[in-house]
Amino acid sequence: AGDDAGRQVRRAFWPELAEALPERPLQAIYHHVRRKFHPHNYQGAWTTGEDTRLQRLVAAHGPAWEAISQEMGRMGTNCRDRWRHIQGGRSRQNVRAAAGGSSDAAAAEAGVTAPTDSSRHHGADISSQPNG
Repeated sequence: AGDDAGRQVRRAFWPELAEALPERPLQAIYHHVRRKFHPHNYQGAWTTGEDTRLQRLVAAHGPAWEAISQEMGRMGTNCRDRWRHIQGGRSRQNVRAAAGGSSDAAAAEAGVTAPTDSSRHHGADISSQPNG
């Protein structure tokens, strides 16, 4: 019975949160909450040594941010964002080349994708969001 109650609370969480923040897309809310409570999120400022290590890891693994995350001890999105910062906002083609890839999938994994209408979707459809 306790497990069912917990499950109901988790299912109600996302719609209630989305209702409280109607100006924000549910996906943005979900990612904010995920980052906020991730144990690798608050690691302080990036050091020169970490930047060098990140560059070596991207050269070795390409834009495999979750794998790089494990080695860096930082969130994959933080590694991706730092890589973008290091690269100075390079174009899609340059990101692919720098990451050792040649496909649109590599650029997409690097986070270089065009926004879509679905990324701006507001609503309570949370069927694709985790339940806890």
